[in-house]
Amino acid sequence: MPRDKTLSHKKIIRAATEEFAEYGYEKASMRRIGKRCGLTAAALYRHFDSKEAMFDALVKPALSEADAGVAVNTGAAIAREIADITIEAEDLGELLVLRDISKALMHRIDADYRVIISLNSMLILLGAFGIITPAASATMHNLSTIGISLYNMTDLIEA
Repeated sequence: MPRDKTLSHKKIIRAATEEFAEYGYEKASMRRIGKRCGLTAAALYRHFDSKEAMFDALVKPALSEADAGVAVNTGAAIAREIADITIEAEDLGELLVLRDISKALMHRIDADYRVIISLNSMLILLGAFGIITPAASATMHNLSTIGISLYNMTDLIEA
């Protein structure tokens, strides 16, 4: 029975995505990608000519879906001028770092939203039932705003 190349290709894309996300472009290894998807490095090269071609296969569809132009700092001046995003790096591998930052930021925003809504709802209810005074409610609200703001000044991802 012949092997399903589409299935192998999907496995490679999934494994490559994990590898590039974990190690970045420079430290990503074709051997590890092969191991992740159960193929040899030689078998990977039947699907992609190089690590760069594999990375392009991951990044280009995402960029075309995003409808955003990306340029690296060392790119041509015209590319940097017309790009929507310019990365201060040598290669597009930094897009993976930006993706991690974006995911962490969205997680933090979601968590902050839930905390703020819960806390302010509780303060309103406590004030409405006369359990705390309006001054105490305002003080707690302002202190929580300062606390949440201080928390949001911490790093999103480890350096």
